Amino acid sequence: MNDRENAEFSDELDLLLGRTIDGRFRLDRVVSQSSASTLYAGVDETSSTSVNLRLFTAEATRTSGGAIAERAEKVGPLDHRSITPVVAVGTTDVDGSPRSYVASTRPAGGTLQDMLDRGRRLSPSQAVVVGVAICRALDRAHRAGLVHLDLRPSAIAFDNDREASLSDIGVVSAIAERAWETPNDVSMERARYASPEQAAGRSVDEKTDVYALALVLSEAITGAVPFLADSVVATLSARHDRLFPVSADLGPLATVLERAGRFDPEQRFGAADLGRALVQAAGSLPRPTPPLVVFDDATGEVVRPDVEPAASTE
Repeated sequence: MNDRENAEFSDELDLLLGRTIDGRFRLDRVVSQSSASTLYAGVDETSSTSVNLRLFTAEATRTSGGAIAERAEKVGPLDHRSITPVVAVGTTDVDGSPRSYVASTRPAGGTLQDMLDRGRRLSPSQAVVVGVAICRALDRAHRAGLVHLDLRPSAIAFDNDREASLSDIGVVSAIAERAWETPNDVSMERARYASPEQAAGRSVDEKTDVYALALVLSEAITGAVPFLADSVVATLSARHDRLFPVSADLGPLATVLERAGRFDPEQRFGAADLGRALVQAAGSLPRPTPPLVVFDDATGEVVRPDVEPAASTE
């Protein structure tokens, strides 16, 4: 986007709040924004249920709207507990401009990003539970011919039982593919979880998602994204032919994540194999406690505090 388009896009965020999209979805709060889409938390007024609605820009709709809809439609039949369900896919008119959108179920426990933003981390044991759930989601999607290509903490959400699921599978892959045609123009947020092949503009596949998951799990445990530097260029360059950094904080997961985060995709785990390796490593770890997730409603108001359990007096 140029400066004028950025300004118009930013102004639109406030103008759309409180409006109902396609006669069904009320937009209550902006969750996140990228150059191609805005993710809103809102309500499906036909069922009074909470949803996340990703509304794409007019430009993204023009260039990738067909691919977005086609891939999003493939998510429904996957019907997997670790994949956030897609509620609706469509195109709606926003002030005279056609705009693609994808509405998904909004899990009540917020996202992994919400946890990290509050200074909360996962223990290695908790990371195993989350990682295995996401591996199952990826394996199911990959076998159906869908890739994520933009896996990050904000795409991992928790339900009422604090079980993890993965959102945006297939939905943003078309946008991600176009974004990486010119790697130096990608955002820092996208670069944080990029694979070496994305950074180099090479072909991507299922192993790209595995690399991103290795970065996410490492960050969730240690609080730091591997290879993160001060700029997009430096961050991407740091991943060129480099060994995945391991930390003592990772415990027995260090060797697992090192394999998942190798420079050469051919040397990485597949999603199913990564899940099995995490389960095997769990044998050396204590039993996990539930993660401290963030329960909120569509407006962002915390509706159920989730606090550290009191220490045992036994």
